[in-house]
Amino acid sequence: MRDVVDNLAEFKARGACTDAERRAAVWLHDDLRERGYDPWVETVWVRPQWAWSLVWHAGLGVAVSLAATAVPVVAAGALLLVLSWLLGGLSRLFYRRATQIVVVDPTGPGIKLWLVAHTDASRAGAGFRARRWFRGVHPTWALVALLLSVVVVGALRGLGLEGRGIGAVQLIPTVGLLAVAAVALDCLLSDYTAGASDAAGVAVALALHEELTRRPPARFSVGLVLAGAGEAWPYGFRTWLRSEQRSSEDTVLVELGPCGSGAVAWSARHPQLVTACGPGGRRSVHRPTTMARRLGSLYVRTVGAAGVPERVRTEHDTPAAVEDAAMEAVYDFVIDSVDRLDQALTTSSATSAGVSATSSHV
Repeated sequence: MRDVVDNLAEFKARGACTDAERRAAVWLHDDLRERGYDPWVETVWVRPQWAWSLVWHAGLGVAVSLAATAVPVVAAGALLLVLSWLLGGLSRLFYRRATQIVVVDPTGPGIKLWLVAHTDASRAGAGFRARRWFRGVHPTWALVALLLSVVVVGALRGLGLEGRGIGAVQLIPTVGLLAVAAVALDCLLSDYTAGASDAAGVAVALALHEELTRRPPARFSVGLVLAGAGEAWPYGFRTWLRSEQRSSEDTVLVELGPCGSGAVAWSARHPQLVTACGPGGRRSVHRPTTMARRLGSLYVRTVGAAGVPERVRTEHDTPAAVEDAAMEAVYDFVIDSVDRLDQALTTSSATSAGVSATSSHV
C-alpha cells in the first residue's frame, strides 16, 4: 500500500480532469495488469466546476438579498437559485471535461461488491481549515439554507416588517453567502495538494480487491472502480454508475475515502450494512453526495479527533504524513465487515425460501 501512495503522489497537480489525473489512471491500469487482472479504462464526461458554481450561486444570492431591501418581491429570485443549484441549472453552463474510470469487473457469480476509490487530488484552501467546526454541514445544504433564509426575510419585508431588527436578521444569510463565495474562490486560487490521503484510499482499495479476489466471499463477486473527478463530489463515479444502471438487488458499494491518518469512521444507511460494521470504527455523519442512495453503500475513511480527515486539503497532505497503521486499520475493518455481511447473507439464505429474496434485501 505504501508503494501505491508514493507512486500516485508523484503525479503532481492531478486535479479533476487534468492531464496528470489521466496519466495516473493509465499507471493504475498498467499496475493492475501486472497484478494479473484484466482492467479497462472508460472515459466519462463531467462538469467538475463545483467551486465556480458555488461562487455564481452565492454571488447572485447576495445581489438578491441586497435588492430585496428595496423591492421585497425580488427575494423570490432566491427560490429560483435554490432550484438552479439543486437541478444543476447554472452548472450546465460550464463545459464538460473528460475523466477516466479504471474498472475491473467482477468475474464470479453472486452479489456484485464494488470497491470504489477516487484517484484525483484536491486543491488547498484556507476556508477548509475551519471544517472541523462545521463538520456535517455540506456546502449544498448550507447554500440552500442561506438562500431560503433570504426568501423568508423578503417575505417578512413584503408583509410590512421593517426596521433595524429585520435588517440585522437579513444580514446573517447575506454574510453567510459571502463566506461561501469566499471559500469557493479561495479554493479556486489555491494550488493542488499532493493528495496523499486520497491516494491511501486507492491503495487500500487495491489491497482489498487483491485479498477478496484471492479469497472470495461465498455470496459476493468483487469488482474495482478507481474514478477520477471525485475530490469534492463523486462526479466521475456517479456518471459511470448511472450509465451502468446497477440494480439494488445485486449491488453493494464500499467506497474508500481519505485514509491517511486517524481512526476509522464509516457511514451507512442500510440496516444490514450497519449491522455488518459491528463495533469497529466510529459511525460518522452521512455524506449524501457520496453515497448512491438507491444502492446499499458503505463509506469508510479515517478522521482525527475533530471528526474530519486530518491534513486533507492542506499542503501537509504528503506521503510522509500517511500512516501505515491507518491504512491497515481501514483494510481490517472492511475485511471484517464484508465477512460479517457474507456470513449473515449465507445464514439467511439457508433459512429462506430462495436466494433472490435474500439478495434483494441488500
